[in-house]
Amino acid sequence: MPGNLQPQADELLQLREENEKLRSLVELETFSLVQKDILEQNLDEALKGKQELLNRIHSLRERAVIAENQHKQYWEEKEHILIECHKMKVDCEIYKEKMSALRVQVAELQKEQDQVSGVRTRLTGRCVEAFLCMGVADCMYIPCSGGVSRWACSTKDAVLLQPPVQNWALYLKL
Repeated sequence: MPGNLQPQADELLQLREENEKLRSLVELETFSLVQKDILEQNLDEALKGKQELLNRIHSLRERAVIAENQHKQYWEEKEHILIECHKMKVDCEIYKEKMSALRVQVAELQKEQDQVSGVRTRLTGRCVEAFLCMGVADCMYIPCSGGVSRWACSTKDAVLLQPPVQNWALYLKL
C-alpha cells in the first residue's frame, strides 16, 4: 500500500498544481472580464469624445469658411469705398475750382452792378435836371421787367412818357 500511496501523493500534488493553475486562470479570466468591461467603457467614452471633437472641428471649419468669406466681402467693400472716396475727393476738388471761379464771376458781376448802379444814379440826377429845365413839374423813373424802362413826367397840362435813351454814353458824354 505504501507504493500505492506514493502515486496518490504525486497525483494529489499534480491535482493541487492543476487546481492552482485553474484558480489562476479563473482569476485571470475574471480579471480580464472586468478589465474588458472597463476597456469597453473607455472605448465608448473615447469614441464619444472623438465624435464630439470631430463635430467641433467641423463646426470650426464652417466658421472659418464663413469668416474667410466675410473677410473677402469686407475687403471688397473697403476697396469699393476707397474708390468712391477717391472719386469724391476728385469731385470735391472740381467743385472747389468751380466755386472759386463762380466767386470770381460773382465778384466781377457785383463790381459791374455797382458800376451800373452808379451810372444809373448819375443818369437819374441828370434826367431830373433836364426835365426840370424843360419845365416838367414831377418826374418818376419806371423800371420795367422787359428791359425797357421809362421816365414818366407830368407838366401842368399832360403826362409825358420819355423813351429811354439808346446810347447813354453819348448822352452823358462819359
